[in-house]
Amino acid sequence: MDQQERTQQPWDDPGLLAPLPILQQTSSDCGVACLAMAANVTYASALYIFDELGLEQKRKGRAVYSSNFRNLRDALRILHCPSRLRRFTSWSAVQGPGIFKVDNGSRYNWHWVYATRDSVHGLVILDPMGARYLENDYDGLDSHPLSYWTPKGSWICLSKNP
Repeated sequence: MDQQERTQQPWDDPGLLAPLPILQQTSSDCGVACLAMAANVTYASALYIFDELGLEQKRKGRAVYSSNFRNLRDALRILHCPSRLRRFTSWSAVQGPGIFKVDNGSRYNWHWVYATRDSVHGLVILDPMGARYLENDYDGLDSHPLSYWTPKGSWICLSKNP
């Protein structure tokens, strides 16, 4: 991927208007959709990176395109997006973009969501299954409650200087 194709990063745009999630296409490719949102690339480009990492194959006990922290950080590195792991403490402590592992009701599985903060909406959580949260959703009609997402453990912090 040409460096000029991705000159604008999510953290460079503080005035997002009505942000919408990129939707996952299967039950296990939420990481692909979150990579696309985090790296500001298309779903197809993110899927290509997952294919290059060998995640298009069913692996021992894992669904096709399922991912973990290492897989996502490797994919971000390929797309020249610096990242670091941080321990989740609270949504209010999140000041920049990141990919979050949230509870999906299963003991052994999780779901990835993308979140960022902007000057218009405050905290924005974009779920590749279609839901979203806007901290400053003034009419209350557009977002799920914050309690809908329960982060587990660490998260991938995207930053210019990891």
